[in-house]
Amino acid sequence: MRPLKSSLRALGWTVAGIAALTGLVWLGSFLYWHLRLTSALRAWEKEIRAVPSGARDFSRYPNGPQVLYSAGCRALPYVVAALDRSDGHPRFQEALMHYIINALPDPGPNSEESSRVLGERSSRWEFIAEGLDLERRDKLADFRAWWRENGHKYHAWWRTWSSGCGGEDATPDGRR
Repeated sequence: MRPLKSSLRALGWTVAGIAALTGLVWLGSFLYWHLRLTSALRAWEKEIRAVPSGARDFSRYPNGPQVLYSAGCRALPYVVAALDRSDGHPRFQEALMHYIINALPDPGPNSEESSRVLGERSSRWEFIAEGLDLERRDKLADFRAWWRENGHKYHAWWRTWSSGCGGEDATPDGRR
């Protein structure tokens, strides 16, 4: 009876050790992406603030979009949170929205449906920072409402191991 009891104890410790190691690996991955994305967003905002008004090529800033695009859908919740925090900076909001529109997955590569979805997103959410304040606020409110309803389809915060989006076949109005 004793050998069986010690074998079960060893098995229990082994399972507990594997679970603890898995948890530590996940925590490390979560912290890595959290720090990488928050610092990239701060650097990108600082770069955009330093550029004169009217500049529209937001992808040319080295610290922001490249890190965000490499993170894939892991970046979307961070970008949406930055969009909410940056209410006093329309140019940064414009850059973030431009990123979001292009980062959300579309129905397929270079298809007619893909172009339609991108056009629909652009017309619903894209704005020019120097444009009408009311239009910008309306488009941001529309996007925020859409994100509250559909954001979970694109990336769950706990899925740090995957840059893939869960909503590849979701359209801008949330239909599948």
